[in-house]
Amino acid sequence: MNNNNDGLRHGLFDQFKRRLSKRDRSHVKEPLTDDVSPLFYSGTWRYVDDQHNRIHQLEISPDMSVKIDHQPLQVTVKSMTKESLIFIDKFGYRLVLTANDKQPTHLFDEADNQDYLILIADK
Repeated sequence: MNNNNDGLRHGLFDQFKRRLSKRDRSHVKEPLTDDVSPLFYSGTWRYVDDQHNRIHQLEISPDMSVKIDHQPLQVTVKSMTKESLIFIDKFGYRLVLTANDKQPTHLFDEADNQDYLILIADK
């Protein structure tokens, strides 16, 4: 009879361990950055809007505030890696900058469903 109790205890303990390992971890925040400095994306960038035949100016400050053509945008940073910086605007649309190893190269504006080429920065 003692063996049955030991088996029951081990079974309950194993079940308890499994439940603990499956606990909801939604409160645990994933890191937003992949060891990349905000300074990599900071700067004034120009991009071509072929649809409206214009060149726009995108400004990103080190605190990750954003302006387009000197007009501030209300955005929050969703994620930042060496390959991309993703903002979410006040309407929930994504603004995605993709980059090579030197600078941002493309801007995708989900609100307009447009992908823009970022011009090479002047040295």
